[in-house]
Amino acid sequence: MPTVDFLPVAITPSANVDTQATYAGSAYQTNGFTAGTAKSIQMNKTWRQGTVMASAIAWFIANILNVDVLDNGDRPGLTSLFTEAIQTAAAGAANRGQVVPYAATVNFDVTLGPVIEMTLTGNVNSSTISGQVPFQIVRFIIHQDGTGGRIFNPPANFPMPGADPGPSNTTVYSAIVDATGTFRPLAGETVS
Repeated sequence: MPTVDFLPVAITPSANVDTQATYAGSAYQTNGFTAGTAKSIQMNKTWRQGTVMASAIAWFIANILNVDVLDNGDRPGLTSLFTEAIQTAAAGAANRGQVVPYAATVNFDVTLGPVIEMTLTGNVNSSTISGQVPFQIVRFIIHQDGTGGRIFNPPANFPMPGADPGPSNTTVYSAIVDATGTFRPLAGETVS
């Protein structure tokens, strides 16, 4: 398990910390502290705000990259690790797949993975798609079972002609979501 040196301040339930309701919009939250003695309850609140977030980012880096995140003053090194962790997480999310069980009526939820695979053991009479975001590539991999001849009705807004009806054939079809949320075809092929 990686070592993470960035630890949050004042995180126990009994911590001497101002409430969120008092903090949000307060003079010390909007204007900062002025000359004089700062109240510990207010200082702890501001320190906790920053240190909890720093700790969360550090743990994100450690979990994604499986590396130690040390408090050694190396800001360029931490920035590099943070950038790499974001890129690694994004690449993994873009390539997640899901195997959707056959159903006659189905909603394909792209938030579960933009690569969708299904084996047809009957006709898909109706389907919808949800969760897509602009510039995302969505790919369907549709297999016919050994019987074949199954009908696949793709979502109305997804530009796919259907599925090759041949027994044990596979149809792969991809589309990209444009800035308006419209699917635009990339490629289609049938593989036996």
